[in-house]
Amino acid sequence: MLFTEQKEKPDITVPCITAVPKKKNSPRPLLVILHGLGKSADDYSYLPRRINQTDYNYLIPSAPYRVLKNNTWGYGWLLTPLEGDDKTGRQLAQRYIMSLIKKYRGLLNCGPETYLMAFSQASFIAACLSVKYPDIFSKTIIQGGWAIPGVLDRIFSGSLEGYEFLLQHGKNDKDVPPAYGRKLAAYLTDHDGHVTFKEYNCGHVYTDAMLKDVDLFLKEKKI
Repeated sequence: MLFTEQKEKPDITVPCITAVPKKKNSPRPLLVILHGLGKSADDYSYLPRRINQTDYNYLIPSAPYRVLKNNTWGYGWLLTPLEGDDKTGRQLAQRYIMSLIKKYRGLLNCGPETYLMAFSQASFIAACLSVKYPDIFSKTIIQGGWAIPGVLDRIFSGSLEGYEFLLQHGKNDKDVPPAYGRKLAAYLTDHDGHVTFKEYNCGHVYTDAMLKDVDLFLKEKKI
């Protein structure tokens, strides 16, 4: 089970990484990538190279809470265990991410599309943003993820019809077992989301196969 061993007050001036294609002739979709517990924007800075450096603008923020996990300092979105709802942290994270999107959309020459990609703990934040702002986001990728259906019900603001979700999970994930991902997939499907759920031969990590499927999914190609 994931948990935070130590915590401090939130800091919304933490590092934020952006990546844009070298050729900036036309606006491109904005892909917002949210890291897992104990990680940082720096830890995920390699992802644009592994997904596709040509077709997207990337925004990779560090989470606002400084946390200690496995004797290593990093950042976290919530201060609760797996499936625990930290309402204060959740609402702070949503406001923080939305403010960054508002700021960077103009700076990065973005098109109208904004996508979310989230790993582990951040998946709950991404699920909340997806059901709360289906008019802003149109596609969400959740990896090794979970969410609390009761919370999603309370903030649900409209139909998910036409909204595309890709849920990726490691078959051998012991931190967030695949059953959590299946539960989230069922919830989103029941609420009219178009959900692709796929399991991979791995644990609680990214793999090349997962990242290849992210690019295919965003381009609406068969996975």
